Amino acid sequence: MSEVRITREAQMEIAALPTPIKDRVLALFERLAAWPDVSGVKPLRGELAGHTGSAQATTACSSR
Repeated sequence: MSEVRITREAQMEIAALPTPIKDRVLALFERLAAWPDVSGVKPLRGELAGHTGSAQATTACSSR
């Protein structure tokens, strides 16, 4: 897992959010810490991968 860092100012702003929104933001940080090992990661293809052969690069895609 990667470390997600935010500024002190952002920490104070998050603390001031309503609880349901704060919970969603904190869940997002947990998901970011697990990137790219999160569900929805798919290999890039074609030009998006930088070539026309098989793709080695990946990107995260939302399942929503």
